[in-house]
Amino acid sequence: MKNPLEKDHNNLVIPILLGAAAVAAVTYLFVTESGSEVRGRIADNLNKGWDTLKEKIPAEEISAFKDKVSDTVSTAVKSVTDKVAGEAPQEV
Repeated sequence: MKNPLEKDHNNLVIPILLGAAAVAAVTYLFVTESGSEVRGRIADNLNKGWDTLKEKIPAEEISAFKDKVSDTVSTAVKSVTDKVAGEAPQEV
């Protein structure tokens, strides 16, 4: 008798099962009436969590973080465009 745990092509079974479970979950959420209620609860919980997060983090910190990210991205983009154009990168 062949060992059923021996690796033949079993590495495809797990992704297929996970995909099927995901499809079943999404189908449940969008097709059934109780799934609609669950989607509503999930949305409410996400909104409450987002509101709580916004309350705990001051607006000044969020603004400073956005500015820092914007500056970093601008510097990185300028560096890449300078390299593509063949120029030496300049320090900002």
